Amino acid sequence: MDAPTSDQRPPTAPNLPPAGTSREAWDARATELMAAFRDSRSQEDFESLYAYTERDVLIWIYSLLRQGSSQLDPSELLQDTFVNVFRYPGSFRDEGASSFRVWVRTIAGNVVRRSRSKLAAKAMAPLVEETLQLADGAPGPESHAAWGEQTAELERAWALFLEVYLAAWSGLVQRDKQALELVEVKGLDYRRAAAELAVRAPNMKMIVFRSRQRLAKRMGEVFDAFREASVAPATELAPTIAPCMRAAQDTRTRVRARTSFNSPPAGIATALG
Repeated sequence: MDAPTSDQRPPTAPNLPPAGTSREAWDARATELMAAFRDSRSQEDFESLYAYTERDVLIWIYSLLRQGSSQLDPSELLQDTFVNVFRYPGSFRDEGASSFRVWVRTIAGNVVRRSRSKLAAKAMAPLVEETLQLADGAPGPESHAAWGEQTAELERAWALFLEVYLAAWSGLVQRDKQALELVEVKGLDYRRAAAELAVRAPNMKMIVFRSRQRLAKRMGEVFDAFREASVAPATELAPTIAPCMRAAQDTRTRVRARTSFNSPPAGIATALG
């Protein structure tokens, strides 16, 4: 395993609250901040909680990783932990001063175990694949007919989806757009994306998570409006969807030029199940 970078090395200070703060007082404040976020679900309350507890949770994750050999990135595990905190605040119960510390360490432990299991599964995947027998997937005449109809429906739905996605994307702030482009379009890992965006590496996953959440919320609002109005969105949006439809048709033509008509393009076949 490569030597850890400065972002990966564990904090040098011991697992103690800041000077002048007792463990009991620190626990009580952390629990208070978590309860505030649970009740408000506000961005500001979450930022306050994260800033106050990040270091303590990271040290706990390092202690878990020392219990066995691991190639896992502690900063990424930290972000996974706080993503779960952000998503499931309703499960938190402030029954005592140390409630948050106990709760978040349980979450972190589960994150570490799941991540280790995924690593083990990846190591076993090549062995499993070698034992699989490929079935004959050649479609018959009925499959060809069904595929043609489903492909047309899929292209119409995909064009509408792209139009709504574009509208939602346009409403994001610039940092959200850049974060999604770096990770989802350029394929950078979180550490390299953080350097490009000039933010701390441990914060990058949370930035991407929130960007995706805002994008999904905006798209959901549009589709909800379609349902509530009981209209055919493709008809009303036809002028703006037309370019997307043409792009989808061009893509289909290029794919078919390279692919035998005996089987659908891989992406469409996967989407159709």
